[in-house]
Amino acid sequence: MRSMGRKALIKQKIKFLQENIQRFNRNIKKHAGGRFIYCWFTLIWCALRFGSSFDDYFRYEFYKKNDFERNKFITYYRSRKLISNYNDSNYTKYFHDKGLFYSYFNKYIKRDWIDLRDCNKNDFEKFIAKHKNFIVKPATGSKGEGIVEYSYNATNSIESVLKKYPNHVAEEKIAQHDLMKSFNPSSVNTIRIMTFLKGEDVIILGCNFRCGSDISFTDSFSAGGMVGSIDITSGLVFVPCINKEYERFLYHPSSNAQLIGFKIPHWDAVVSKIESAAKLIPQVRYLGWDMAIVKDGVEIIEANHDPAHRTIQMADLVGKYDILKNYMD
Repeated sequence: MRSMGRKALIKQKIKFLQENIQRFNRNIKKHAGGRFIYCWFTLIWCALRFGSSFDDYFRYEFYKKNDFERNKFITYYRSRKLISNYNDSNYTKYFHDKGLFYSYFNKYIKRDWIDLRDCNKNDFEKFIAKHKNFIVKPATGSKGEGIVEYSYNATNSIESVLKKYPNHVAEEKIAQHDLMKSFNPSSVNTIRIMTFLKGEDVIILGCNFRCGSDISFTDSFSAGGMVGSIDITSGLVFVPCINKEYERFLYHPSSNAQLIGFKIPHWDAVVSKIESAAKLIPQVRYLGWDMAIVKDGVEIIEANHDPAHRTIQMADLVGKYDILKNYMD
């Protein structure tokens, strides 16, 4: 059995490597003018010198940059080291598990929610009496995977729903601000903020506007969404948005709403809430926060102890490691 498990793991790693190589070669053709020898040589150098992955190389246009410029970026292996050094594994459970996160950060969350792993029939009946349509999320999921919108009706038994979603949380749908909704009504379009805690100081390393597309139920980058960088002081989107295919957009492809120059509503409240929440668990210092903008304020959706270094640097192509190293111990 152990031998079979090792073989399956080896096959999985080989497949992963093959997919990365194929994607890298496609990107050389598409973005680097077919310079295969140069790109492969510099990829190996960037991996050894800066901890770059296959995808980092094209996310941050390393094929156009010199070593001085490349050294400014948080790469895959640098991010892994930051997580290991600054996020205490005894406390990351509060960010990995949505039920624990909602409980611990309850004062920052306005929407109703219920942990389906730890509720009885009466609790769930009270929840669906208020919310016939609600969102169901895997309690420990990521990248928007497994999130569904559920509509309850009388033909469904309470027991059947609980049985269908045994390791999930259910939560009230977020009614996002009309200006945020105007870009893509089918998704909750959110803000991603990367923070680093230095003593009592919360350093905001970067901010993204995250917007879904008409092929996506969520605004997740992996699921077809796009991101644009937000100026920390003003709350303005100041560069075109980018998707995972490295396509850039001045206007949303579905709604034709202008992306660049968009002012995030309630921006001061966004910054204020993050600066407060980031201090709540000081043992976890390097975080990525997802926030929704609602009519009368802001709502924390979740925080990630693995804060996805890629999107926070892709849109503006400004390396955040150059900022972060000023605060590292």
